[in-house]
Amino acid sequence: MTEIDRIERLKRKMVSIWAWCWTHKGDVRQQEATRIRDEQAWNQQTADLQARLLRYTENGSPTLEELEKGPKGAELVWLAVLDRALWGHHLDLAGDRELSTMVSHEGREWMAFLRHRPLGPTVHQKQAGHIRNHLRHHHIVPSQENGDDVRVVMPPLSLRQGLKSLVASQRPVKCYLGSFADGIQPDWRDRPDGKHTCSQLLHLDGRRASLSQALEEARTQEADVVVLPELSLCPGLRQEVCRWLQNESHPFCMVVPGSFHERPDLHSGIPVNRTRLLDGKGHEILIHDKMLPMDTGHVHEVITPGECLHLLNTPLGLVALAICRDFLEEDQFYRLPWQEIAPDWAFIPSMTPIQGVRSHEKTANSLVNCCGTRSLVPNQCPSGTYAEGNSHGFACWPDAEGKSQSHPIHPSSRLVSILI
Repeated sequence: MTEIDRIERLKRKMVSIWAWCWTHKGDVRQQEATRIRDEQAWNQQTADLQARLLRYTENGSPTLEELEKGPKGAELVWLAVLDRALWGHHLDLAGDRELSTMVSHEGREWMAFLRHRPLGPTVHQKQAGHIRNHLRHHHIVPSQENGDDVRVVMPPLSLRQGLKSLVASQRPVKCYLGSFADGIQPDWRDRPDGKHTCSQLLHLDGRRASLSQALEEARTQEADVVVLPELSLCPGLRQEVCRWLQNESHPFCMVVPGSFHERPDLHSGIPVNRTRLLDGKGHEILIHDKMLPMDTGHVHEVITPGECLHLLNTPLGLVALAICRDFLEEDQFYRLPWQEIAPDWAFIPSMTPIQGVRSHEKTANSLVNCCGTRSLVPNQCPSGTYAEGNSHGFACWPDAEGKSQSHPIHPSSRLVSILI
């Protein structure tokens, strides 16, 4: 067995321990209590395991089976040691943070891959009982949740190189969050019994003018990332954005051109609510179909729910793309595993009244505290007029100490600079 084979076995063991932790939370809490009560013993166990793992990876002695006969009830020690050791070994042997391993544990599959940078400080890092405190160099993501798939997508070479250059510059990422206060709504005329489906905007030329102004403003402010809100650009205007990106000079690396109801093919009956992530040339990188329709007392969004959450593994970090209600950490009908996925970035086009924005802020703050997620949530007011009390959205990110920072979006203040 080669050194690479031995490291692959250790990687699979790390994933199995992580999965075990999610299903044995009582045992995890007990181990955390033991660590706090006797930190010296924890440190000694850590040092001993590190030394034995080094001998195993170098020459295979002791064997992994012999290693596993060590102290029982030390899963968190194993997790922390493997997380740090595999980070260093993987860089030495492959240098590729984007390679992933699929591991099956008790009937559930997980994807594991290196973070491009170790997880920075978080609020939960200072609190006992959070297993992510012991996994700061890897992403381990479930491949399915509540029957829906989770998939990790690799960016094309041109986008990967552009984002590597952005990271190498060590400057904040400039993010532009758009919204349209032009009073133009989706055409909801086909809405019997409050069932809402739209195929067009009520005033296409008016929204085209608002879109042109937003793109010019984002270009003038030298934005790296542009995110526009839910149900704001119909497919025709989205294509105009793609052509603009191809033909114009601009600094954008990634663009989310809002979302809209559309039929994926000629045979589709009920539409999807679809958003896309584009690169700076207008090429489609990710697609996301809204998984949880809007459903209030008087509005019932009639769409075919999506069945997959796509993640983009970039040098900037792991990027998640979702729409509005998908971003609620807890919902009476559904819950996406945001804390298990733990993305570095979440792009969330939204259309909701102020109550919905507050719910999004709750999710964004919890993700900052847990895993340092940077959330960009531009919001389109359902009426399009932004009367007093409505919200244009917000950005939320961790500061240098891991504390949550939130910036409400206003027409006069749409650009936020976020440290990575």
